[in-house]
Amino acid sequence: MKKLLIVALLPWLLGCNPKENKSVVVGIYSDNLQVFKIEPNFVMPFTPFNYDSLDLNDDNEYDIFFNKSFSPLSSSVIPATYLDTSDGLQIVLSEINNYPDSLNVGVLLNDELKWTQSSSNSLVLASHANRSISEPIGNFLNVHDKYIGFKLDQKYGWIKLDNAIEGDLVVKEVVISK
Repeated sequence: MKKLLIVALLPWLLGCNPKENKSVVVGIYSDNLQVFKIEPNFVMPFTPFNYDSLDLNDDNEYDIFFNKSFSPLSSSVIPATYLDTSDGLQIVLSEINNYPDSLNVGVLLNDELKWTQSSSNSLVLASHANRSISEPIGNFLNVHDKYIGFKLDQKYGWIKLDNAIEGDLVVKEVVISK
């Protein structure tokens, strides 16, 4: 009788889909993600006071703002890259220096990470310290294929980018959970 019950239920068991994968891991694609490859890449050249933005959740309101600008020193000005966020968008911060973390593939995005508050102004991606010496600060000084992790309306995602402190900011793709 047990064999008959198992054989009778087999088509139903095989027809059931396993629970959809809800985890969001940086650089890993799963069925619960919306992927926006940016072709051609979004390139923001280094020019004085260059601003641009992205709408991460497709609600016709910008959520993240990039700024390629100058950071003042006591003796001159030095190139810098900043980002600002709208209300509700949070960015993963480094545990070491409190700047946005340049994430590698494989980092699990969850509430256990260190996040900004609901709105942040002028987070430093890459700059020189605002003092008489030009010590670089930030975690995106000269990076290639690094990720900014974000959380928006209980959805996690990442932005894949390159950044050169004295060159272009290049956004390659945006991924957000469904």
